[in-house]
Amino acid sequence: MRLIWTNLIAPILAALICLHPADTAQARMNETRQSVEDSTDTPNIQRADATTSVYRQQQPYLGAVATRTQIPAVRSATATSMMGYTYHDTRDELTAIKLLFTNWYVNSRGNEMGSGGPLFIRAKIEYPAGIFTDVTFDGREPGIAPDGASIVSDFTQVHIPAFKRFKVHVKRVWSGSGRAIYNQSWAHSPEDTLLVGPDSETVPLGSTLLSNANGLAAPPAAILGITTRPSMLVIGDSNEVGTADTYDRSGLVGKVNRLFGSRIGYINAARGSESSYNFVQSHSRRVQLADYTTHIYIGHTTNDTNFITRDVIRYLEVIARYFPEKTLISSTASPITSSLDGWKTLEQQTPRGNETKRLEQNRWRRGNEHPFHHMLEYADRVESTRDSGRWKVPGYTSDGVHGSQIAALAALEDMFDLGLVAFEPVGDTTPPTILSAGHIKAKSSERVVTTLEADESGTWSIHGGRDAARFTIDPLNGALQFVEPAADFKGSPAGPAGSTYTVNIRFTDHAGLFVGKTLFVAITD
Repeated sequence: MRLIWTNLIAPILAALICLHPADTAQARMNETRQSVEDSTDTPNIQRADATTSVYRQQQPYLGAVATRTQIPAVRSATATSMMGYTYHDTRDELTAIKLLFTNWYVNSRGNEMGSGGPLFIRAKIEYPAGIFTDVTFDGREPGIAPDGASIVSDFTQVHIPAFKRFKVHVKRVWSGSGRAIYNQSWAHSPEDTLLVGPDSETVPLGSTLLSNANGLAAPPAAILGITTRPSMLVIGDSNEVGTADTYDRSGLVGKVNRLFGSRIGYINAARGSESSYNFVQSHSRRVQLADYTTHIYIGHTTNDTNFITRDVIRYLEVIARYFPEKTLISSTASPITSSLDGWKTLEQQTPRGNETKRLEQNRWRRGNEHPFHHMLEYADRVESTRDSGRWKVPGYTSDGVHGSQIAALAALEDMFDLGLVAFEPVGDTTPPTILSAGHIKAKSSERVVTTLEADESGTWSIHGGRDAARFTIDPLNGALQFVEPAADFKGSPAGPAGSTYTVNIRFTDHAGLFVGKTLFVAITD
């Protein structure tokens, strides 16, 4: 008996989502419809029973063990190199890691495409902060991935406790007709960064770069380890990519990433603007990623309302057959509306798009004939009332298509039992350590004092102290500065040699654990 999950999750999150089929050529539609009807080389869809509706301990396997991985979605027209880093959180205690990279991407039509040439890749894992471990591929560097292929590294020996944040540094160079492939506005994380083109060629791998002002990122497609915990492959559209969610301390964006990523590792293989029809047309490389996960989230919803419901049902049934022996999860579709007042009131909202098809498809999803083991009742979490066709207000959406972070966090407060997918592991209980000395020397003529360091990533803040008002601190990189040069302080000794200022600082890791320290800043001139 299938378990229908009610009381559910975060909002659909913004991205460049196409409200028309990526390819509407009738001939291709007919071919796809016929291939769906004639498909006999895949197993029949099996209903879930009680044993598949509850969490079961896995035997050890090589699976996804971290968050914030993503397949590329953009190919540069000219650049042949790039270098950067991304942050990730473990979801199990690890002693060794494999990194999976793709030399292919998924374009705006949902087609899996090669980069155009061979990829040469070098990588380092940074954990704890400032400690780098080289990544090898078949015992050597760099790894080489042919055009259109994926590449998996050797095991890199590094001990990282569960729920700790670490950094992956990667430098990629393409030859021949190969061009750089990456994600744009993928995570909205100020902690990730990426240099694309000539600027990346001279910067040493492992360097600290400027903040992510260009909105680009190129994380591994998967981070793998030996685990007994479940893991998730996510496919779908911009709702699952989460490109319109805003970054917070969790590091998770998108309704699915926020929900399941809070407990288990995942591989996000979704693509903005994609429909189930697009996925049936081009899917083989992403389906192979399911070898590293136990669960599959199939999130094609909003774009599917552009298609006849009976065709959508056929497409989704075929997609389900691509993943035999996996636990399959999907969700209901949220509204699509226009508004005359910026979605501040219900009265000014008007359903748009194919509302009739959305209602038809949601009725099917709420029934007992779909191929999924679990159905997330997402629409009820963000719709004013069931089938009203209008978003909750205020603040649940800013474009009528995607939910805001307000909606995501509100829905997450009304959570179902995640124990059905994975038991709650013991989280991070080890507080961070501030590595910087407490006594610092500074010049009276300069604002810059020092850049503080800790043994892991997190955020910095000022928490009192006699002279706290005289200091500022960058929350991400720990750069401590005077608000003005010490020599300009009014009502102070004007910063002569021997003057000392005190400030209390705090460092908080991504599990919410923190440590404080009092700094004594001595003026030396």
